Amino acid sequence: MNPKVLSFSISALLSFVLSFNAFADRDYAGVNTHCYEFGPETDTPAPSGYKPVYISHYGRHGARTGMHVNGAYDKVIGVLQEAAGKRLLTPAGDSLLTEALLVRACYDGMEGRLTRVGEEEQHLLAQRMYERYKPVFTAGSKYVRVETSTVPRSILSGTCFTQTLSSLQKDLRFTYDTGEKYFAYINNESSKPHSREVYATLDSLNALFMSDGKEFFSRIFRDPAAGAALVQDPDDFQHLVWETAREGKASGLEVDMFRHLPENVVRKWWANEVTSIYMRHGNSLEYGEERMIRTEPIVGVMLSQALQALSCRNVAADLKFGHDYPLVAMAGYFGLEGVGDRLGWKDMPDGWAAPDNTPFSSNMQMVFYRGKKGDVLVKFVYNGRERALRDLEPVSGPYYKWEDVLRRFLPEGDLRTFVLADWNWREIGNGAEVGYAQLPIFDSMQSISVLRYPMDKFRTGIANDNGEKADSTSALALRNGAVAAINASYFNMRTLYPVTYVKDDGKQEGWTTPAEARSRVDGVVAVRKGREVVVFPSDTLSYNDLSKGYSEAIASGPVLLKDGKEARVAWPHTSFYYKRHPRTAVGTTGDGWAYLIVIDGRFPGEGIGTTIHETAEVCRMFGLKDALNLDGGGSSVLWTEKYGTISNPYDNHRFDHFGQRVVPNIIYIK
Repeated sequence: MNPKVLSFSISALLSFVLSFNAFADRDYAGVNTHCYEFGPETDTPAPSGYKPVYISHYGRHGARTGMHVNGAYDKVIGVLQEAAGKRLLTPAGDSLLTEALLVRACYDGMEGRLTRVGEEEQHLLAQRMYERYKPVFTAGSKYVRVETSTVPRSILSGTCFTQTLSSLQKDLRFTYDTGEKYFAYINNESSKPHSREVYATLDSLNALFMSDGKEFFSRIFRDPAAGAALVQDPDDFQHLVWETAREGKASGLEVDMFRHLPENVVRKWWANEVTSIYMRHGNSLEYGEERMIRTEPIVGVMLSQALQALSCRNVAADLKFGHDYPLVAMAGYFGLEGVGDRLGWKDMPDGWAAPDNTPFSSNMQMVFYRGKKGDVLVKFVYNGRERALRDLEPVSGPYYKWEDVLRRFLPEGDLRTFVLADWNWREIGNGAEVGYAQLPIFDSMQSISVLRYPMDKFRTGIANDNGEKADSTSALALRNGAVAAINASYFNMRTLYPVTYVKDDGKQEGWTTPAEARSRVDGVVAVRKGREVVVFPSDTLSYNDLSKGYSEAIASGPVLLKDGKEARVAWPHTSFYYKRHPRTAVGTTGDGWAYLIVIDGRFPGEGIGTTIHETAEVCRMFGLKDALNLDGGGSSVLWTEKYGTISNPYDNHRFDHFGQRVVPNIIYIK
């Protein structure tokens, strides 16, 4: 027996099978093949002034056909048909054969196919989500992102769910993704050694309670001894009947197939399955540490997508469709009340026996509420019920501060380091803030300065002073009455004239050279009426269209983010893209905020700089929707009137604030 459970006493072993309560519904004996129950749902009122704005959802696929474990159907049917041929079956035996044939017919050689029951579960769950959190879909963004496991029943579950959402809110827009990249985190499992250890222990426990089958055979065979002779292993055969029975209702059969088995046999395999699921995937005392590490990727994805969605305000919901074991693991990771409790072998199976822990279509939501001041609360809902979190204090009822959830649960890694860094935010007026942090991300030390500001409270401008008029970013900013500025786009360092398209106060003052267009310039940052900043892809053929809507614009590149995603799957393999340099970027969140970002570089140990991919990651971590790379290297600088130069420009080769380079153009606010 596994050494981790040697402390079991004989009485504890007996309780493994004998001490739990009778089933209120024998269908619960199927454990994770129990169909979803649509009970009443109630919501604790959110604190005053908070409205639901975003949902992160992970749902298990709906009810499916059987998995034909160890050839269960064929073996059960084979024995019963042979017994029928010998006229050995009782009326109960005839019923069992008929029902087993129906289960196999529903299976039809297709393991795990989504059934009509499973389809309906997903339709109803989507309807409930929409009705329960209607403002998320009606008052906010109309964009919904969907990711699924590569397994067909998960893909179809996502299809059914979104089909209903679309019918209820016709202006919703959906994107769908599946593939090995998504499967890797949506379908995370326990390690093979971990699972083998649990299975070995369960085999040891089950061996202590072998059933001779006499009670069962007397029910289904007219001559129990003759019937038993058709079965090689009575205990195994009853297990196969249990496996067949647990698939009945999920296949749409309104029969209780468990009635054919003795109660103690049903309980034995129920206990085995409950314990197996929890010990392999729950946050158990024995295996939880290892299992939770393997759960971090899906948690990290969901929390990072929530960060991005809440910053951009351009996503109503992120919907994921997968399987039961990652869902159980996530419940343990967050410590959700009831389903995510921290238990040990000695607590099994009664400690984790609730029938709503793992039915088909099990689901978890993080539902986010924004207050009037912009702060965010989040609550966790599992299978329709609000759940408290272990070791975290709520603000009110089931509502937790979003910042507290991030600090407690965001997995170790670059995003956690970035989000939780001390940015030393300082106000410069009208809601604008400037921040700075040195932090270890991308396996390197990075030095990052950022200005974020509400576009409607400032006038954004592009100043272009060519040739002899060129000067440092701060000097050009002061010349234009600015309160903050960054350097802008590429230029000829000898002539100090731009080599990209520039439009300043309605006048064109530069054009993108063919060399720049070929190598890196593929986007534009433009300003409409001084109050709206937009970033978008654009080539030289589109520049003339800018004169129709924007008084100021400047071309640069590459485009880093588009709609919250990295603009390219792969970047060119040239030193500009894959080597680390100082970088400057501009971006917008989609809800009225603009960001000006400078990443210092070429200072080993203090600020090494980033690749283009890493620059895009920084913009994504800030929650930007669209972002554009600007001129970097020695040109990179962020300046404010109130605090002076925030970044550490490289042109003097010293890590200080005094190394500004002469440049011809800037982006400024005033």
